[in-house]
Amino acid sequence: RSSARKAGWQWRIPLQHRTGNGHVFCSSAIGEDEAANILLSNLDGKPLADPRLIRFQTGVRAEIWRNNVYAIGLSTGFLEPLESTSIHLIQTAIDRLLTYLPAGTPSDATRAHCNAAARREMESIRDFIILHYTANGREGEPFWDQLRHMPLPDTLAERIAMFRATGIIVRAGDELFDVPGWVQVMVGQGIVPEHWHPLADQLTAEELDGFLTTLRTAYAKDVARMPAHDDFIRHFAPAHMPATPSGQMPTTSPVAA
Repeated sequence: RSSARKAGWQWRIPLQHRTGNGHVFCSSAIGEDEAANILLSNLDGKPLADPRLIRFQTGVRAEIWRNNVYAIGLSTGFLEPLESTSIHLIQTAIDRLLTYLPAGTPSDATRAHCNAAARREMESIRDFIILHYTANGREGEPFWDQLRHMPLPDTLAERIAMFRATGIIVRAGDELFDVPGWVQVMVGQGIVPEHWHPLADQLTAEELDGFLTTLRTAYAKDVARMPAHDDFIRHFAPAHMPATPSGQMPTTSPVAA
């Protein structure tokens, strides 16, 4: 669960033996003590420890591949944990290395192409994260008011404008977030298309209702075949220690302005 706070957001991740909690906040908007108090006052149970402060600076290396050094994972850069992309970025970095390195001694052109691909990937993730912040409806709160009017990267501004005008999402083939991900954030945070595709008007109300009924029936059948969440966990990932749902582990993460 991700919840917006005064100058950032808080996560809640239930595990079998504890519940992980964290507060990502802007250090230029609130102080560390206030951030910790916000976190602790929004726990569902008793904390297991004092909040642990983790500072990080956002950004990406200009070159992830330079000479004979190739960066993977957090050594390439870091944005923030809102979309938890670290494992994916490790996998794609390894995939690119396996694509280029076995071909022989890498050329400057090879490294440049690889660096450009890595930057495009990170910038796409950056845009998706910024969308969560800028498309907010928390009026009257200085931190969120500022983000709602912040200058946007051209790539994100164009994507928002296209969706607002026609409902179209255009993405590159290797982007992490697919069309449904972009749509759910856009619509969920109030960015609604002004027009729709004309083919949508070719279905009658009865035809549309029949189509949606068919989908609903198919989804219900799929769900009926699946185990309940608790049953799945007990079978495939049994806990190695007694569960303590009330245990809350807090972490605060300030983003330096």
